[in-house]
Amino acid sequence: MESLLQLIEGPAGAFVMAISGLLWLVMLLIAFPFLGFRKAWGWGLTCLFLPGIGTLVFSLSYFRETWKYLAMTTVSLVVCWGIFLLRAFLATFFVEPIV
Repeated sequence: MESLLQLIEGPAGAFVMAISGLLWLVMLLIAFPFLGFRKAWGWGLTCLFLPGIGTLVFSLSYFRETWKYLAMTTVSLVVCWGIFLLRAFLATFFVEPIV
């Protein structure tokens, strides 16, 4: 556990981990329009111009084909938010107060 704390406590550790999660999320959001264009032009344009709600509606409509991409998107969002929340938790409870 100490090595994880040291990795996240460092100035570059949390930044690198969060950026890698965001890059993974961007790559997945780029993949959804390609999947949409394979089904129909309308789905591709919807995923391209409405990346949030359009992608969600498309992925739920064709869940059998897109469940892997939806799961990876969810994991990358959890990782990105988890890093920021863990960093805030560490800063709140493990930093000595200034007297």
